[in-house]
Amino acid sequence: MPYLEGEEVSCDCLAAEKGDIIIPRFKSGSRIYEVKYDERLLYLCSRIMKKAGLAMPCNIQFKYHDGTPYLLEINTRMSGGIQLSCLSAGVNIPLIAYRKLTGHPTDWKIREKPLKVSYIETPVAVDESFSAHNNDNIFVTN
Repeated sequence: MPYLEGEEVSCDCLAAEKGDIIIPRFKSGSRIYEVKYDERLLYLCSRIMKKAGLAMPCNIQFKYHDGTPYLLEINTRMSGGIQLSCLSAGVNIPLIAYRKLTGHPTDWKIREKPLKVSYIETPVAVDESFSAHNNDNIFVTN
């Protein structure tokens, strides 16, 4: 495979009763992600899902090179950033999938203008006496 220098895209997908949910989340070099409903990616994901028989949450990844998306991988599980995609697009893929499995289809609508999203990691000091079996005093207070 050639070196692919463009953007990486993680597409969170679910085949739902009223149509495919496909949320292309573009990864940047920072903690800010942007969902863009690129028609070519939506088409490719939908076609891959149908050909592979993917009916439950999955993740399809691409990387661009000279304007062309190259398929990196297909994961038959939700992505690690599913919460970012769901927040941006305004749909709850895990809930919709659960309700689909239990025979209670859920109505959904993807946000037309998705939100840019980010995440925050806050480091905390852990008390030296902390153990996985006793977490009464895990944070340093002084």
